[in-house]
Amino acid sequence: MRKEYDVLIVGGGPGGLTAAIYAGRAELKTLLIEKSGYGGRITETAEVKNYPGVELDSGNHLMETFKKHAEDAESVELKRTTVTKVQPVEDGFIVSTKRRGDFTAKTVILDLGLSRVN
Repeated sequence: MRKEYDVLIVGGGPGGLTAAIYAGRAELKTLLIEKSGYGGRITETAEVKNYPGVELDSGNHLMETFKKHAEDAESVELKRTTVTKVQPVEDGFIVSTKRRGDFTAKTVILDLGLSRVN
């Protein structure tokens, strides 16, 4: 039996964490799946200046704050694994993962981020 969610977010960067915060505020049953570290590339930034409500912070600390905010919502779960497939079905989506099985969701949000180019 698959676990069912209102919202499933693929990717734990700033966009995914923000989506989880707002879905949690709306009391939607939400799962955020991140394959590596929460926060995305901004965690590598030493100084984030003039972010709304924050004059100066490190990207890593700012994303730790986002993650904690998302985790504080009772309806939000965070899991670490790799998404292997997102399949549309009649009433939503089936999201398959590498090690945690499949999940169903009415809505899927993709926060896929970017890759470093050498």
